[in-house]
Amino acid sequence: MRYNKIVLGSAQFGMNYGISNNRGKTKNSDIKKILSKAKKKRILFIDTSKYYGNSEKNLGKQEIKKFKLITKYKADELLKSKKNIKRRLINEIMLSEKKLKKKIYAILLNNYEAISGKKGKKLYKALIFLKKKKYITKFGYSIYSFKNLINICNDYKPDIIQCPFNAVDQRLTQNKYINYLKRKKIKVHVRSIFLQGLLLMEINKLPKKFNKWNYLFKKWHKWLKEKKIDPLSACCSFVFNFKSIDKFVIGFNDFNQFNKIFKMKNFKKFKYPNISCLEEDLINPSRW
Repeated sequence: MRYNKIVLGSAQFGMNYGISNNRGKTKNSDIKKILSKAKKKRILFIDTSKYYGNSEKNLGKQEIKKFKLITKYKADELLKSKKNIKRRLINEIMLSEKKLKKKIYAILLNNYEAISGKKGKKLYKALIFLKKKKYITKFGYSIYSFKNLINICNDYKPDIIQCPFNAVDQRLTQNKYINYLKRKKIKVHVRSIFLQGLLLMEINKLPKKFNKWNYLFKKWHKWLKEKKIDPLSACCSFVFNFKSIDKFVIGFNDFNQFNKIFKMKNFKKFKYPNISCLEEDLINPSRW
């Protein structure tokens, strides 16, 4: 396994993030240990955002000089702003860098569907300008929906697409999206490989709102038992064996969770059970 394909997800560093998270925010002592071990394993990318509570501020207290930082802003907020879009973006970057005490490598825009019309073109030109003037090295879109993805990438080509991908949410590999992105030389970063922890939880501990899909989770846990594989290894193996994926964003509540990744003996290719689902109420955490 090339651990340098992992991107540290830092949402838990600044807020109580994830439906299975019952431990709250990651302690600063654990953040320090995670970052130290990450450097040793050549994991040098961190995914953060101003929307992750005080994640940026907490990262700024750590030794992160060797890391490349990816942060996020909302496209619809930028487009609604009465200020000059270029100036607004520069201000946002400078505010983030002040907290992080480190230059940002890439920015990703949420709500990419909002990029259209005259304002969309202005926003895209602003992103190109930021790259040209070396405020950032890369830019891209962090998506929940694949709707209009190809049209938007054709008109406003990004460097990176960050999207969900796991054993339940397999949209990336359906309808040839992954082939299109590789052909266009757009880097693919995947997140939510545990479906925000649902795939790691025991069935009797799943929130009641997911009872509708019990049949999927029962099939998943039956397969895990038959294969004698723990859910963490199964989830990681599922995504790590897709060589066309460039980076995997993984979040951890504490150092012990993070360290388990390196204790896995291998990442075998398995014939996984068919638990793919297209229902937004399950695969889109923004609806939870």
